Amino acid sequence: MNWDAIGALGEIAGAVAVFASLVYLALQMRQNTRAIRGRAEQETVSLQQSALQPALNLRMFTLERSFNLVRCLPRNRSNSIAQ
Repeated sequence: MNWDAIGALGEIAGAVAVFASLVYLALQMRQNTRAIRGRAEQETVSLQQSALQPALNLRMFTLERSFNLVRCLPRNRSNSIAQ
């Protein structure tokens, strides 16, 4: 084996290493993009929930108050009128 053949093998090995590192970089970028999108979606949902929370609390307060008012009413009006 002469020096030219060894140099050619070195160039081939270097090209394979560069290609492998580019593939690894592409996979890392894809994974990072997915993670960023997931965090953005999670943040969006969190912001929507925090924006809707006061309305939900008011709705629950209104329903609870209505339920309490209904519970205070006489259960059987015919019995309460007859007494």
